[in-house]
Amino acid sequence: MKQTKKKFAYFVPFDTTGIQAFLEKQAREGWMLEKAGGAIWQFRRIEPKNIHFSVVFFPNASGFDPAPSEAQQSFFDFCEHTGWKLASSDGKRQIFYNEAEDPTPIETDAALEVDTIHKAAKKDYLPSCLAFLAILLMEFLSEFRFMCTDPIAVLSNNFSLFAGIDTLLTLLMLGIELGSYYLWYHRARAAAELGTFKAPPSSLARRMTVFCLIFSLIGFGAAQFFGSKGVSSNAALTALITLAGVGLIAALVIGASKWMKRKQFSAKRNRAVTIALAVVCSWLLVIGVVTAIVRYDCFAASEKTPAETYEYKGHTIEVYHDKLPLTVEELMDPGYDAYSYEAYDVQESVLLKYEEASQAPRMDALKEPQLFYSVTTVKTPLVYDLCKEAALRDVSTLTGHPRPNDEGDLLDQFVPTDPGPWKAKEAYQRVFDGEKKTWFVLCYDGRIVRIIFEGDDWTLNDEQMALVGEKLGK
Repeated sequence: MKQTKKKFAYFVPFDTTGIQAFLEKQAREGWMLEKAGGAIWQFRRIEPKNIHFSVVFFPNASGFDPAPSEAQQSFFDFCEHTGWKLASSDGKRQIFYNEAEDPTPIETDAALEVDTIHKAAKKDYLPSCLAFLAILLMEFLSEFRFMCTDPIAVLSNNFSLFAGIDTLLTLLMLGIELGSYYLWYHRARAAAELGTFKAPPSSLARRMTVFCLIFSLIGFGAAQFFGSKGVSSNAALTALITLAGVGLIAALVIGASKWMKRKQFSAKRNRAVTIALAVVCSWLLVIGVVTAIVRYDCFAASEKTPAETYEYKGHTIEVYHDKLPLTVEELMDPGYDAYSYEAYDVQESVLLKYEEASQAPRMDALKEPQLFYSVTTVKTPLVYDLCKEAALRDVSTLTGHPRPNDEGDLLDQFVPTDPGPWKAKEAYQRVFDGEKKTWFVLCYDGRIVRIIFEGDDWTLNDEQMALVGEKLGK
């Protein structure tokens, strides 16, 4: 029969009520705590019994201390004298147990207990949470800005989509955790003045944290195995290596700190070496990841082999013969056959599918009719209007980056035009400095088409517009 076990036991650091109830349940099932640290706690088998647990805090203790300080050891001795034995010491948090039926509590002064918890929180917990919150907020604002600039690019990429949602959920979790702590502290101080101790908050923040962790794993798995098309396979490998690197750094740093504790390094020296090691290893990981991304172009579209090439003014131009859903030849007789037909890699997520295509003549024949278009298939109506607004803001080339107009810029914009000939629900035409261009945004059920007709010979008629709707709008 197994005599020891390890169990996932993530708790908000000051959830004394939750920790005590959890450990008492384990004791009734025949397991006694041996070591509490991080999210994996270690237990040893005992005879099932009712045991009382108490979680107290020693603000001056540190996880880097090689051994309990003289004051801390005196505190341990005092607790043992009153029947409370030390089960685990994890930095500032100490967990005691007592097998008496109705033991005297370790803490008897409510005001002192609240003050001790808050002093311990101010040393490590609150500063690290606030710093992490600030970093996450900056990351979320950056992602939100990108979302506002080019929502189609974000919503059609599962990696970007899940990263944004995960960041938002983590922000929410941290906000709940910090908010519940400060609310507890305010109420606990008031209760302590009346001689009553109010226990710190328990389950909500913990459940939110566990939910965020589970969502992150599911989200990454979905993005990895069912994820965005149109991204180099090196991107997924880079993400996996990065996660493995983070795990390796964490194991290395924690292992080094524990080794220094066993070797009786001072807390100050242990802390300095641990922080330096974490910083150096993190920078090395970042440099390695960035180098890999640049060197192997990890997030570029998958490479394609051109059907042929030609030279133009000292440059090698690639020519493709991809199959396109709509071609110039279907719309008119161009009297020209040296086109490059290119379908760009599809980008698809659980919300959107984005496709681009182009039919371009040789560089020395740019006056010939040419065609560029993109099709955004919207899988949920919730984001349709957002994608339509993005398509109408973008007056750059289809394969370039969005260039939103200022609100008052009337020189370059899309204006409504008759959707009937296009068999569309809505249609918009680009107008630049009062001149109509053959650039259109066409709105269909569940689809948004952006199409550009270039060259000198385009005179669009109703038959051509209807064919565009039939080929791209359905």
